[in-house]
This record gives sequence, C-alpha cells and structure tokens, in this order.
Amino acid sequence: MGTSSGFSGLIQPSGAPPGYSGAPPGYSGFSSIGGSASGSGTGSPAFANSPQLMHQIAPQSASSRPSTPGYNPLQAQPSLSSAADSAFEDFDFVSNTGTTPKGPTTVVLLNKNGLLIELDVEYPGRDVSSIQAMVYFSNSLNSAMTMLTFRVAVQKSLQLQLNPQSSQVVAPFSKRAVSQPMSIKNPTRQQPLRIRYHVSYAIEGRTIEEQGEFNQFPSI
Repeated sequence: MGTSSGFSGLIQPSGAPPGYSGAPPGYSGFSSIGGSASGSGTGSPAFANSPQLMHQIAPQSASSRPSTPGYNPLQAQPSLSSAADSAFEDFDFVSNTGTTPKGPTTVVLLNKNGLLIELDVEYPGRDVSSIQAMVYFSNSLNSAMTMLTFRVAVQKSLQLQLNPQSSQVVAPFSKRAVSQPMSIKNPTRQQPLRIRYHVSYAIEGRTIEEQGEFNQFPSI
C-alpha cells in the first residue's frame, strides 16, 4: 500500500463521458473569474491582464500593514509582591520564634562503694530562684542495696521539698533503679547554692553510711 497523500481523494476521470463534445470554442477554464471570456482563444487566464484583480490579490507591503504592538517577553510585568506589600502596609508584623527549652543537666552527687547518686537538674523559667532535680540511685554490685534512706539539708534562707523515693531497694547491676524528686526554692538567689546530704543503705546485712556537701550545681 503506497504512501497516502493529502489529496488522494481527488481522482481525475480517465476519459470524457459519452456525448461530450469538448469545450466550446473560445472557452477558458478561468473565464468565470474576472469578467467575460476572451474571444482570442489563446487559452490565457482572463485575470492575467486584469489590473483590478491584480490589485486585489497583490500582497500588502510592509508599510501598508496595520501596526500591531508586538509582545516583548522582556517587558516589565506588574509586580505581584508590590501589590501584596501595598495591601499590608497598614499592618505591623511581629514574630517570636522563641528559644528551645534547655533540658536537665546531669551531675554526680556520689559515686562510692558501688552506689551512684545522680541529679538531673533544671531551672524552670531559666531562673536561679527555683531548682528542680530528680535524684537517681544506681547499683553496680552483684548484691542488692536495701533499706535505702536519703536525706538532704539546705541553708535556712532556702526552701527544700524532698518527695518520697520510688523504692528502698536498689537491685544488683541496676541503672537508675530508684528515683526521688526534689525541688529547692532560692528566693534570695543565693550563689553558690549548697546542700548537705546523708545516705544510708544495707548490703548483706551490713549498714553503710555516706555524707557530704555539694555545691556543683550547673549554671543556667
């Protein structure tokens, strides 16, 4: 099958129909365009020498074409941001990204004879007048620590709140097995902050006591 053309539907008849005697004398195939047929029989198109039609079909010169403003892609377009800014020029914007709250700081209160006491200290509102701490007890020995008692003393200008321990038994090889919340009010903002502590516990029936003073609280 051959390649189809855009004009494949126009088929020229191969022969004249019966009774067809040909074109009449002086007939021009273009005589219907541009006036009456020429009697010269030259077969030239009738509009070939017609100045009227030549004028009609003559292409317009560049100077005679209507001038249409061309589109310039580099032409400045209205700024959307300028319109948005003008819509909010009567408003003052305020932002507050805030600061990331500082987490608790861990300090070691005591690490002796298998007992580790840690304090997770933080300052609510980043103010030295209030201290919150969680006391954790760990046991690195293979024997349990029983009858655990922890006491704290502060200066008279301070206010101490020591909540109950989660347990009096620190299991063997345990990490932070017992916890005890503690808070200190420091209305006079006394620095450095000092506390005294006393801890007692029993291992296999033997009582052990430790005491000391601590002032290594983290700064804000």
